[in-house]
Amino acid sequence: MLENQEIISLPQSIVESQGLSHPFVEVKHIEELLHHEKKFEFKIANKLKESSLRVKNHFSAMKVSTARSVICRRTVIGLNVYAKTTANSKPLTTAFFISLVQHWFDLVTNRSSKLALSKKNEDAYNKAIEHLQFTAHVFQHMKIGTKGHWKPVQTGLLMVVECLLLLQNYFLNEVGLPFLLLGRFTQDFLENLFSLLRFRQPVPNAIHLKHNLKIITLSQLCNNTKRNTNYERDVDNTEVENIKNDFLQYSKTLVIARQREENLNAFFETCSIHVPQVTGNQMHSIDTWEWPIIYDIAGSVVHSIKCTNMTVCDNCFTSVLWKGEGHHPYSFIVKMRSYKENSLLCVSDSCFKAILKTEITFRNLADTLIQLKDMNIVQFLTAEVQYVWKGANIPLCHNIRVPKS
Repeated sequence: MLENQEIISLPQSIVESQGLSHPFVEVKHIEELLHHEKKFEFKIANKLKESSLRVKNHFSAMKVSTARSVICRRTVIGLNVYAKTTANSKPLTTAFFISLVQHWFDLVTNRSSKLALSKKNEDAYNKAIEHLQFTAHVFQHMKIGTKGHWKPVQTGLLMVVECLLLLQNYFLNEVGLPFLLLGRFTQDFLENLFSLLRFRQPVPNAIHLKHNLKIITLSQLCNNTKRNTNYERDVDNTEVENIKNDFLQYSKTLVIARQREENLNAFFETCSIHVPQVTGNQMHSIDTWEWPIIYDIAGSVVHSIKCTNMTVCDNCFTSVLWKGEGHHPYSFIVKMRSYKENSLLCVSDSCFKAILKTEITFRNLADTLIQLKDMNIVQFLTAEVQYVWKGANIPLCHNIRVPKS
């Protein structure tokens, strides 16, 4: 839709109600973000690709993964940060539209309890219904393309929303179901069924459709596969066993010899590498655009340590968390990614700078490390970058600075 038409015009009432300054959703804003992040190692919109914006054929355009790489929360965050960095408010309209469609898609394809419709939580239920209705309202009044002709995608979305609203009202209010997963009404299963029904006859009549449906249903229920085969076990052969044992012993000896050689080569490789320590003045060798991304990664790393290492005490865990007033200067991506208040972790400034220095050290050594063959790179780097934690005031009771083997 946006790829072919390049532009979508939103009605002025929606622009004003959402506090937007620009009425146009444009694909060029996404392209600008993509080109801006090309030069960086870490990207906010890490799923965004050139091939997703400029699809070469119709079959690729129909893939859900192609659309999801563009219509996702990371793209929304990237556009918001890009608009703030460039002091240009126009990309905010595109970010609003992508966020609108992304949340609508999450609701209508949901098959988990997180976004299920239920009267047990009236606030969440009302917000979900309001979002479905608001999305339908936007699609009904927006204009696609420069000429603003009505498009099939608008009809399709309005039909989907209308059907889902009727179905949820029936199942929740009349039938009395405790919750409803809207993803159960999507056409994934129906498409598979229809493809089987029309496999031999593209346009079956009513009788053929009925018979084919019976055959498909019975074939899914009937399972006559035998678990055991007709082959008997081979009789053990002593001579074959002796040959096999000799081969295993020779292989074991060969592996031990190779391991010793690799250990020796790894020792020489380790001695040949000099790891320079990164100072505070060198931290700006990484562009500040990547700093909030690294801060977000640091929070994910700390969270994974807490989840995977149950021996970490609260004293160790809280020592790397942010305790300052307000928010950390580079925590805005974490805040944008949080669906709920304080649902994601914000690390301390000393922890963030330690991770940042580690990343700089790795980038400085990347070309050298690629050429190594026998050395354990992870173990080597873990030992060499321990200097980054100096002054971090992290307790040593559980040694969380060193990964568990």
